[in-house]
Amino acid sequence: MMATAAHAQFYAGGSIGFSSNGNSKTSVFSVSPEVGYVLNDKFAVGAELTLSAFTGGNTIGFAPYARYTFLNIGKVSIFADGAFSFSKTKNIDAVWEIGVYPGLSIPLDPRLSLVAHVGALAYNSGNVFKVGLDNSISTGLYYNF
Repeated sequence: MMATAAHAQFYAGGSIGFSSNGNSKTSVFSVSPEVGYVLNDKFAVGAELTLSAFTGGNTIGFAPYARYTFLNIGKVSIFADGAFSFSKTKNIDAVWEIGVYPGLSIPLDPRLSLVAHVGALAYNSGNVFKVGLDNSISTGLYYNF
């Protein structure tokens, strides 16, 4: 217990995103604050809240996750988040998704890190199975306490 507490630290941050699809003339703006707790050099737990606005309405989502860092190359850490997300848009059925989301973290200084996620291996309530490193890229900053 003491060894875990010695390595533990909180982090907070998130990302801001914008995407547009010319074919369907849909634009989406999102804000995703995130908090987490580092358990040790390999494991962390956290949660992300996503608020999105688009032409058809607004969406709110929540995604708790467990993070496993499996590779360190110099200062770059490569990890995978195992997450369960739930989101709801007014007048549309709620959507859930469970999956693994790969990512990397690059420390910019002792307290600030750049974090990116690329792709997914996931299944959702729409019976959609996603796999691959595709154009699903998100980036954000974390402040480590």
